[in-house]
Amino acid sequence: MRTIQKCDESVFKGALVQWTGDALSLRAAGDVVGVAGSAPFEVTLDGSDEPVRVVELCLHGAAEMILSIAMPARGGRVFADGCRVTPEPNGFPVGIAIPVDLGDPRTELAAGDPVLVFLR
Repeated sequence: MRTIQKCDESVFKGALVQWTGDALSLRAAGDVVGVAGSAPFEVTLDGSDEPVRVVELCLHGAAEMILSIAMPARGGRVFADGCRVTPEPNGFPVGIAIPVDLGDPRTELAAGDPVLVFLR
């Protein structure tokens, strides 16, 4: 499930996010609201001339996230590590990283790489 929500300047595609006031921001600690499923963009709401920065918020299903450390390309469980995900079970469980496609020569995904995760 995806929805469009207001976000602050720090949010980027693939980041874990949390509510800060009436807008989404990068998750620092605590609850994960969801994942920024798109690059942020600006919209103008009815009755206003001021653009509002928004992002597609992914709450359920598959979403691309960013790794904080390397992990095997075969996938596995991932956990929150600030606004990124890690295979180390040291935080809030986020979901299951989907293995890379058959024929992909990588045996490991590096820190900073995007990984497709099915949210829990």
